[in-house]
Amino acid sequence: MSDRKRVSELDFDQRSRSGIFGPRKRARRLTSTISGDVLEDGVERVVANERQLIHQLCSHQALSMFQPREFNDFIDNCEIVRCGGGTVMAQVGAHASSVFFVLEGLVRLQARTSTGIFHDLRECGNHSVFGIDAVFDQGTYAYRARAVRNTAAIRFQADGLRRIIQSNSPLGARMLYVLCNALNEQLWDATE
Repeated sequence: MSDRKRVSELDFDQRSRSGIFGPRKRARRLTSTISGDVLEDGVERVVANERQLIHQLCSHQALSMFQPREFNDFIDNCEIVRCGGGTVMAQVGAHASSVFFVLEGLVRLQARTSTGIFHDLRECGNHSVFGIDAVFDQGTYAYRARAVRNTAAIRFQADGLRRIIQSNSPLGARMLYVLCNALNEQLWDATE
């Protein structure tokens, strides 16, 4: 049995019954935390051990090309976060420091007009990626990312991803491919 198969089966029964937010009947807007620290603006850091984190990394479609053992290089640069509907995960003009790989939920990316009104750019559902500009631009977010409903995501530190990509390793090349593929998908969405 391969490492990938073994890791992807970890706690599968529990996860398939309850999802990331626990039993579906208890899904609600998060106002307090039981399992982790509340970060800025209601985004909650989920306490996960290394095995759980690798399991979530393996479950994301965009990261499926990696072997579980390769995620050891990522673990120090990422965390699982969750938030309730209405929570702003990234704000226009805020320092772009994170890339988000959505595991479950829905996030709406919105641009602000010169009059201050927000309009929708795109929606990021399960297995979507947003915040890629944080890796390449190192500036500020040009949009607001707002959770439409309860959302769980893997938040990567952009600096850590940048170091992995710049290492010129096969791992860095594959991560660059993942980010470019996600960016290409966003461009297709924008032009349809």
